[in-house]
Amino acid sequence: IARMREIDPLIRKFLGDKAEIFVEPIFDKPIREYDPLDLGDLLSNVIKRLSVLISQHRLEHVKSVADLCYKIAAIHNFPAESAYFCGLLHDCAKGLDNDSMSDALMRKYYPDYVNHEKWLQHQFLGKVLAEQLFGVMDEDILGGIEFHASGKANMTAMQKIVYACDKIDPLRGYDSKYMIVALENDLESGFRLVLSENRLFYRAKGQTDENADPLVQECYAYYLH
Repeated sequence: IARMREIDPLIRKFLGDKAEIFVEPIFDKPIREYDPLDLGDLLSNVIKRLSVLISQHRLEHVKSVADLCYKIAAIHNFPAESAYFCGLLHDCAKGLDNDSMSDALMRKYYPDYVNHEKWLQHQFLGKVLAEQLFGVMDEDILGGIEFHASGKANMTAMQKIVYACDKIDPLRGYDSKYMIVALENDLESGFRLVLSENRLFYRAKGQTDENADPLVQECYAYYLH
């Protein structure tokens, strides 16, 4: 396996003495080029690295989301393995949340989004970590991670799947079965239902559409006419 590019010093600082675990990439080619027999080892290695980056509770969440992503993608004849690994990696930057390091990384990699809501930073930095610490090269996986929390206008099928499955993860502790069924029946209308229900959730907490992050507003305006 070829050595990956040098890890960003800010990320290396966050990792401390665990940085060497991430020197070699896990992914050395796009998911579609892997022999199915090799995906078990790939999964095992991803889980090991995720356990360094995120809490056990968060790890259980991403595994659950990955299972749901796989199921929905397979039903609608989208690349299920890619959807699975996108779900697995979508929160890989959660350990960087609310830290001066995340602000510095945002200024470096996403200067146009620095002034957006703090809770969205992990989606952007998740793409950075997926590339640098895991070696992901699939653009659909990286794009799915990049906007999984906010959504945006004109989303890809992968982005819709990961966004929706994250929001309706059965481990979140509320009854999301009707939204899962809707997503199974039709990806587009199911996604719009999840988006609409998510907007109602935030409205109940006192957030108006006008006060939402611009990316969230953009997503609402595009899909919830």
